[in-house]
Amino acid sequence: MKFFVILILTLTSLSSLAKKKKCKLTDVIDDFHSEVDPKLKKRRGGGGKNAQHASMKKKQAAAEKYNELKTELDKLARTANKTKEMYKELNKLRKQVKAAKKEMDYAGENHSMTPKGN
Repeated sequence: MKFFVILILTLTSLSSLAKKKKCKLTDVIDDFHSEVDPKLKKRRGGGGKNAQHASMKKKQAAAEKYNELKTELDKLARTANKTKEMYKELNKLRKQVKAAKKEMDYAGENHSMTPKGN
């Protein structure tokens, strides 16, 4: 009987914590598990066909690359009296920034969003 009382109190405290953080109860439980045992990975639901296709690490790496290229592009664009070589470098950087932005924003494949059936 004591076990169930403790379990109910724990769940109510975790659910109130989830409400404060404005997240799901499962996320709070996952955080708790990872604090207790760091070897435990967070659960990650499948989410269906269109969820979680792109790797978060790849997105973060692309965001860092994008920020570096963007600062370099801004620095070069602000220089006065550009030479032909500088214009070529500027166009090259613009293409690289565009490609990095596309890679950073890539959410993954999108499968069949049209409704099926009758």
